[in-house]
Amino acid sequence: GLYTGVVWAASGDGFEDRWVVNLSVASTSAVSVALAQTNDSGSEIYTTVAIPVALGTASALPVSVNYQVTGGSAVRNVDYVLADGVLTFTPGALVSNIYLTVVNDGNVEADKTVTLALFTPTNATFGAFTNYTYTIIDNDQPVRWLGGTGSWFVATNWDLGHVPGLGDIVVITNAGSTVMLTNAVVNLSAFTLAGTVMF
Repeated sequence: GLYTGVVWAASGDGFEDRWVVNLSVASTSAVSVALAQTNDSGSEIYTTVAIPVALGTASALPVSVNYQVTGGSAVRNVDYVLADGVLTFTPGALVSNIYLTVVNDGNVEADKTVTLALFTPTNATFGAFTNYTYTIIDNDQPVRWLGGTGSWFVATNWDLGHVPGLGDIVVITNAGSTVMLTNAVVNLSAFTLAGTVMF
């Protein structure tokens, strides 16, 4: 608000000087900070995701708010990259973004989530939304055997043009089988013999 005060001072000539001072103090009680929405989703191909945080009204003071990943099924630095940090608003700004980097891997997997929350605002109070969940929608397809009998280790025998590796889901339609490759299953042992898929 705007405050008015009077300053008196004695001068060397025996007279008192008087000044009227107007002091403007910015109030933080009217400024709110919140996430623009509580959730969103996108394909794994969108590797940069902007998560908007907004002020309810422009502030004459700099505003900041801490953010932190609080959960979700996605694994940090495997499925996504986002360090905990502080988001700042310069005076007059209304929106600032937290940026989430999604890792577009080649693994067939379930959709995964990242949950974050806002903490400890400075020069503002919290608005409606302080928690947010982003769902990473998997865009990968199973690797399918093209049929017949042939070498497991030849990429052209697979529809995606690469030899399946750890984390791939392999579908051999002729055998009606679906297997997720893990450290223990690198060759579909039930259907392989010396590197050859058998039906």
